[in-house]
Amino acid sequence: MNDQPQQPGRGRLWLAIGAVVLATLAAVWMVPDDKPGRPREIPAPPSPPSEPAENPASEEGGAPAEAPAQPEAEVETKKAPEGAAARAWLAEAGDPAAVEITAKAREFQRAGRLADAWLLYFKAAREGDPAAAMALAEQADPAFYDPARSALARPDLVQAHKWYARALALGAEEARSRLKGVLERLARRASQGDEAAALLLQEWRNQ
Repeated sequence: MNDQPQQPGRGRLWLAIGAVVLATLAAVWMVPDDKPGRPREIPAPPSPPSEPAENPASEEGGAPAEAPAQPEAEVETKKAPEGAAARAWLAEAGDPAAVEITAKAREFQRAGRLADAWLLYFKAAREGDPAAAMALAEQADPAFYDPARSALARPDLVQAHKWYARALALGAEEARSRLKGVLERLARRASQGDEAAALLLQEWRNQ
């Protein structure tokens, strides 16, 4: 049996080798890898820009990308149909008399609500108010036509004759002279070669 004592240098050598091995293992353990399943730190999302970028470039060509069209805010949803205010008034008024309808029509006419006025004049004339029939006739008669007070785009002798005749039938004697004036105007057109006016004049005279 060898009873010789171990040399001190050999012990230090093993200690040095052990230290190197431990250092190597620690270094390998601290290096991160990209293997799936290894927990990774999730970065914080970037803060959004304070203002949207102007003229952003497209991914393909670098040209400014066109911003998506935004729906325009509707100032008015839908335009109310002509005569809506008159119909609403009639619904609220219940069963007004013809003279009340004519009075309301005059209010609408003064306010420039010509379609509403025409509708109420029409209803009142159909219900027997001669003043309403005269108002309709005057809106169509070239002798009294005023675009600021008439719902018609232009004078209309046929409408004028129709409503003057209605007013006369309802007892408005003033309508008689107005009808005569309409016939005279139509006769002048017929004498100037207007065949349609001549035929219409003959039809009215035979009534």
